[in-house]
Amino acid sequence: MECRIKEAYSVFLFLDYDGTLTPIVERPDLAVLEDKTRDILRAISKVPGYRLCIISGRPLEDVKKLVGLDGICFVGNHGMEAECPDLKYVNPEALKCRDAIKEIHEKLLFETKEFKGVFVENKEISEALHYRMADEKDIPEIRKIFSRVVGPYLSSGKIRTAKNKKTLEVLPDINWNKGKMVLKLLEERAGGDVLAVYAGDDRTDEDAFKAIGKKGMSVLVSERPKKSNARYYMRDVNEMVRFLGLLKELKTKNANQ
Repeated sequence: MECRIKEAYSVFLFLDYDGTLTPIVERPDLAVLEDKTRDILRAISKVPGYRLCIISGRPLEDVKKLVGLDGICFVGNHGMEAECPDLKYVNPEALKCRDAIKEIHEKLLFETKEFKGVFVENKEISEALHYRMADEKDIPEIRKIFSRVVGPYLSSGKIRTAKNKKTLEVLPDINWNKGKMVLKLLEERAGGDVLAVYAGDDRTDEDAFKAIGKKGMSVLVSERPKKSNARYYMRDVNEMVRFLGLLKELKTKNANQ
């Protein structure tokens, strides 16, 4: 793995945020990037031969604020929006679903207001209901409420749902995902001989693992091995941070030789 990266002329590094750069926490706003990790990312972004992209299911502005770095690429809302120094993108089909997403958000807020530990997140072109902090006995009812609220919109064909780590999501029902966004960036922003490296921990990252295939290197971050399209495996965020430190040193040494 290290040899392939060291030998590559150019590396485009795609990193998921939650669960990859920061541990999964009870509320999304508590997932703060450690200074040590930010310093490594900043250093990588300045090393010749690397391009860096942070990719997330969070809204674009949210992940930009949390990472706090300039001159790199950011992808939000599971690939539906992106911003690089020379690019600003929002999927036009996803924008058509904003009104439906807003209605769902308001209904979920009202229907779940009596439950402690539930956080309803409006991401404009997607929606997430987080119940990690909810009482276990309430979870079946929370899921029923979600299904009841979202059901009529599903039948319209405009939206779809996804289940992640104690999160229920509402997404535009369009043929777009993290993998397609990664391929778009590789085609339009990388150019030439580039090695794609993608690391993530979530179901939504599987699309990206599959998209880069054998042409790149895919890394699943998970406490235990599980079925995945990824070709490599790391156990946790700490292992990922050590790997990033190694990547920095690999290309830095090459540049100084």
